[in-house]
Amino acid sequence: MPPVADYIPELAHVDPNQFGIAVIDAEGRVTTSGDGETPFSIQGVSKVFTLTRALGMVGDRLWRRVAREPSGNPFNSLVQL
Repeated sequence: MPPVADYIPELAHVDPNQFGIAVIDAEGRVTTSGDGETPFSIQGVSKVFTLTRALGMVGDRLWRRVAREPSGNPFNSLVQL
């Protein structure tokens, strides 16, 4: 089993043998298995949830700002270096 990402403090404490799943059906019933009830840090995947919420709020015009810094420049622009 590969080691956990110990350069991220929150993940350095995680047991790499944990595995769990949680499923919520259309009626709102929750079923878990394995370590599915163990709290965990969602780290970078939180960006997906944030993007989904932002799309719901402002729609497709959001894509005019995605991949840009707050300045409006592309994220890989040399201008701000």
